[in-house]
Amino acid sequence: MEDLKQILNRVYANTDSKKWKDLDDIAAHIEELKGMAYGDVTTGLKNRRFFDETLEKEVSRAHRAEGKLSLILLDIDHFKKFNDSYGHKAGDYVLGCIGGIIKASLRTGDTPCRYGGEEVGVILPDTDENGAYRAAEKIRKNVAAATLKYDSGNLGNVNVSLGIAGYGGGDVDTFVKRADSALYLAKERGRNRTVVSEN
Repeated sequence: MEDLKQILNRVYANTDSKKWKDLDDIAAHIEELKGMAYGDVTTGLKNRRFFDETLEKEVSRAHRAEGKLSLILLDIDHFKKFNDSYGHKAGDYVLGCIGGIIKASLRTGDTPCRYGGEEVGVILPDTDENGAYRAAEKIRKNVAAATLKYDSGNLGNVNVSLGIAGYGGGDVDTFVKRADSALYLAKERGRNRTVVSEN
């Protein structure tokens, strides 16, 4: 794997050198590259790689300081049917709209990321399960209230199901599995709802 110096040399060789006047310019380009590496173009959220790295750090911090940490896993209800009916471009549009709604529903320190497909993971530092439930319900209600239009057509309302886990010790995989199990229960119980992990 290339180190930072090799990457900078490669980028410099393929860029107008006038843009590289000083270290501030270099730092700005590094931040731009990081944004490209960690961003999800479709949703406007951070990507799975960023989610994994951030969750690992937050779990380590919560474990060390015995702090609060919660995780929300969210899934768009019946998204495959929606994609089949309206097409993948419309599906991507919906993912982008929902990404924007999720970001607008959260605090600055919360981290929403595309987890995979139509799933989103939200990392909530310094937040217990009650706080996470309030955040999840705000997202759920804001998504349900949005009327989405695409190519001058009304796509109607979209709903999401959400599963929550509060960190209670242990490893990252167990933490994620608990949130995923809660999400599964939300789907099983009729969708368009939030379920908090019971274990």
